[in-house]
Amino acid sequence: MKLFRTVFWALAFAFSVSAQLTNAPLPRAEWGAPLVGVSHVGNQWIIAGRKLVVTLNEKDLALNIHAGPVKWDMVPSATNDMLVRWHGNLFPVRLTDARKISFVPYDTGFETGVQLTLSNWKNPDSESGDGFDLTLYLTMGLEGAAEDLVFGVTAGESDAAVHQLDWPTALDPDEADDTVLSNRKGDLLPRHWPKQYLPIRNGSAKDHSVLQSHVIEDWAMSWWGSEQGPSAMMVIIEPPLDPK
Repeated sequence: MKLFRTVFWALAFAFSVSAQLTNAPLPRAEWGAPLVGVSHVGNQWIIAGRKLVVTLNEKDLALNIHAGPVKWDMVPSATNDMLVRWHGNLFPVRLTDARKISFVPYDTGFETGVQLTLSNWKNPDSESGDGFDLTLYLTMGLEGAAEDLVFGVTAGESDAAVHQLDWPTALDPDEADDTVLSNRKGDLLPRHWPKQYLPIRNGSAKDHSVLQSHVIEDWAMSWWGSEQGPSAMMVIIEPPLDPK
């Protein structure tokens, strides 16, 4: 009987170990997930891949992107980050003015990064501190083996609605020598171009030959997805021209 009990417990232990090994999570590389890690140091959230390292400052939402020796800096949150429509009125909002902002790691299996949740906004025109009901869910992460930097936006709207959101913010102009525009055959504008440039109108404010109503332009940012750096795209919808 004693021998039987010993054999029984030995078999039970073996089955238990086997089950734990079977249920152990596979390494990320074996199921195609990007080899990206997320860490939080002081006020900085760091998304580190093998090609790119992205740093988000949780105080002012400034972004720094490093791809080997190349880096891009994005300007911090500013007063014109977002236009909110509330009770029939439009007013600008700074993202960092949300009275409740939370940061958590974000991992879908194909994209790894950080999720921001912003809520409890104060109405800038209200002396009593009354706010509007709007929640923003912003994600940023490195996607796939190429480590494309991808941004996502979801809004939970109630009595207020997002009319325009400029996020991620603009590149720090001191970090760019030229701007590449994808209109027509492409244009290259030096950083210190002295005049206003309107690409749909051939660069001239007097040229109204192109119908502006419902024109959608895909603009390439000052980087593209490859070993040179992250990728992004901004879609701009221009309003109709004033018939006058």
